[in-house]
Amino acid sequence: MTATLTILNILSLFYGYSEKNIDALHSEIYSLMDAKPERALFLTDSSLSMSQDISYKWGIGNSFYIKAYLFAERNELDEALLYYLKADHVFKNIRQDKFVKEHLDVTLNIGVILSRNKNHEEAIKLYLQAIKVADEDLYSKRRLQLLYNLSSTYRDWGDLSNAIDYLEQTARLANKLENSRLLLKSWNLLGLIHQDNGDFDKSRQFYEKIISHNSANDEAISKAYHNLANTYVKVSDYRKAELLFKKALLIKRNLDKPHILFRTLREMARVNVATVNLEIAEKFAREAEEIYSDIYHVPETFEIFHMLHSIYNQIGDYEKANNYANKYAKEVTYFYEQQKTIISLKDQFKTDLILAGFQQELAAKVKAEMFWKWIYAILFVFSIIILVLYVKRMMMRRIVSRAIVQLQDGAF
Repeated sequence: MTATLTILNILSLFYGYSEKNIDALHSEIYSLMDAKPERALFLTDSSLSMSQDISYKWGIGNSFYIKAYLFAERNELDEALLYYLKADHVFKNIRQDKFVKEHLDVTLNIGVILSRNKNHEEAIKLYLQAIKVADEDLYSKRRLQLLYNLSSTYRDWGDLSNAIDYLEQTARLANKLENSRLLLKSWNLLGLIHQDNGDFDKSRQFYEKIISHNSANDEAISKAYHNLANTYVKVSDYRKAELLFKKALLIKRNLDKPHILFRTLREMARVNVATVNLEIAEKFAREAEEIYSDIYHVPETFEIFHMLHSIYNQIGDYEKANNYANKYAKEVTYFYEQQKTIISLKDQFKTDLILAGFQQELAAKVKAEMFWKWIYAILFVFSIIILVLYVKRMMMRRIVSRAIVQLQDGAF
């Protein structure tokens, strides 16, 4: 238990918690999220309980949001989705500026989880709803990110027409906001879409624009080289593809971004399988496997086990081939089970909200009945007290009247 939490617990015995106390605890949690995630999660449970005790909506929503982030970082996407949904239920019902911003941020995260698990249609619905809320003047940065994510999800879903339409909106807004990062990402995505359509020349033009752009950072350039290489893989020009993948790798090895490094290692392995350089293919595939635990586990990533199975089969090492076949089967099974869980969690969350509403209505009814019972009981007690006082008063009047009569008789 941290010093902050200990002090808050002691103070709460005398004064109770305040919203400022909870905000201070959240600030401490933010400082621990990357270095000490387990302690951050423990403290977030405390902040959630404290917020619920005093009905502090911002504290409740923020606690749910932090828990979701921490579970997402552990690749526990079903738990992350559940807490993002809980956070969003708090944020989206309050029309204050900071709540609207958090609602839009949470929607982006929910959409990413749904898309990664191939629930593209659900993600698209969420993005479209959020875009209606994200006014261009008030929430321009969030609107820009929503437009880009929507474009990307349409592309993944196979709706290239809508993907291009929303990408054009993204590029216009990125230019207006002078946001070169998302402008370059839009060009990259346009390159991928033209690649999907088989127009490799047009696709290459976008990648080359990125590489030569004066504001392009190393990550953007390395991705452009990677995607440019893939256009040559598509036409079986493996020599040209390998040269470009090597340029991408040279940059990516210095970025500390395992997910983008993984992609190029995997593609280098694939190129060398295609050219039957199996020892080199094994080297790159094994290097990709080493960072597998640091990235999201989706079909595009756990495919590496299928590739290693194929490599060892061709080499003739059937024991290793069998081991990788089992690893691949295990990952496939886990992924689709997790996908079912995510869909059922979303549906269950809706059901829970309906049930919660019914339970609240029932609880309110019981409270109302108890309230009136107490009122009737209090009225009854007051009636008895008034009756007793009235009787006492009448008796006192009679006693006084008799005393006066006796005094009058004595006087005569």
